[in-house]
Amino acid sequence: MNSTADAEWELPTEPAARLEWLKSRETEDVRAKLGLGICYAQGFPGLLTRDPVTAVRYFREAAEAGCEEAAAQLALFHLSGDDQGGVQVDAEEGARWLKQAADRDHPEALHHLGMLHREGLGLERD
Repeated sequence: MNSTADAEWELPTEPAARLEWLKSRETEDVRAKLGLGICYAQGFPGLLTRDPVTAVRYFREAAEAGCEEAAAQLALFHLSGDDQGGVQVDAEEGARWLKQAADRDHPEALHHLGMLHREGLGLERD
């Protein structure tokens, strides 16, 4: 990425400003979708309630647009589910998203994909 694009992608440090900044760019920038997914996955106390279902929606949109980090995050949600019951465990779906991220050389996805192969979870044991 060039320095001009990086300069345009300086996130505000204050949580409310960061959230508004990301929301203002969600239709034009896949990184904003990833950022919003992270915000909803974690929540901001007093500002934004943790919402795994919305996080997964943003991760899926970003992953479908080619963001390997979003694909890896989406895979982890499918592999572990969430404590609020909105995302069910689905090892095959998790493996599919991990493979997509691993195909783009995402290091964590490569590692987790190897573990799934070793355990035979969502993939053929190898």
